[in-house]
Amino acid sequence: APIPKAALASLRERTGRGGDELDFATFAWVASVAFVEHLRQQSEREETIASIRKAFDRCDRRRVGLIETADCEHVLRDAGLQVPSDAVRSAMPAKQRSGDDLDLITTVRIWDELVSVFGYTTRLLPEMSAEDRAQRNALRKAFDKYDKDGSGSITKLELVQAFRAAGMSFDAKTFGEVFNKADTDKSGTIDFK
Repeated sequence: APIPKAALASLRERTGRGGDELDFATFAWVASVAFVEHLRQQSEREETIASIRKAFDRCDRRRVGLIETADCEHVLRDAGLQVPSDAVRSAMPAKQRSGDDLDLITTVRIWDELVSVFGYTTRLLPEMSAEDRAQRNALRKAFDKYDKDGSGSITKLELVQAFRAAGMSFDAKTFGEVFNKADTDKSGTIDFK
């Protein structure tokens, strides 16, 4: 791929060389940096698609490779992308907006469109310590175990059971307050975030 003019100008400025030609050593350095960046982006893309697939599979209750349109936002959020609901709906192809189910490829395309519109280039999960990751993984495992219908949401009772399975406990008042804060849409269920 051609080297962008701005990159060439920056390279010339750093190396003190003028003209449009690069010596072989400089060219090799630029090519190796570009290749490493390409590999990093490819690896990041594979991780993103794996996260989307995992979230998609949890919402594919019929196990036919399709999710309901209403589940798309849950899949994207569970995979780490948080955007407004209306943005998710507007990124869907017309036939899905009218109720057709979504396949994985269409869901990935919706992700890509939302990332391009909102400027997110990586998943939005914050960096965590090893201890936090271990606790999050234990909670995810417990969450999936108690999400009996695979909907990606659990009730208050199911959450109590999930916390107990992860070795966590709260008094009833504190738990009620925590649940009510997490249940932002007041549906009586919460999603794993």
